[in-house]
Amino acid sequence: MHICLFSASETVTSRSPDLTPMDFFLWGHLNQQVYAIPPPTLQDLQRRITDACANVSPVMLHRENILHHVQREVQVRVQMCIVADGEKFEHRK
Repeated sequence: MHICLFSASETVTSRSPDLTPMDFFLWGHLNQQVYAIPPPTLQDLQRRITDACANVSPVMLHRENILHHVQREVQVRVQMCIVADGEKFEHRK
């Protein structure tokens, strides 16, 4: 699935990190949890991924104020998109 943003001449996939704020939070969070210490085996990697996913919950999202950070990040990205007149833009922290 592709969508067109503003008057941009290119289409952007619906899986774009700019369009799915929970994805850009979730993958970064899981990566930090899974690879804090490199897993020594494939089985350990699989267990860590399963455990990290199981620990994501609404309570965790509220406790760590993650939803507020995601909302603020979306606002920043929307403003950057407006400044770029809907064209591609570089997102840097």
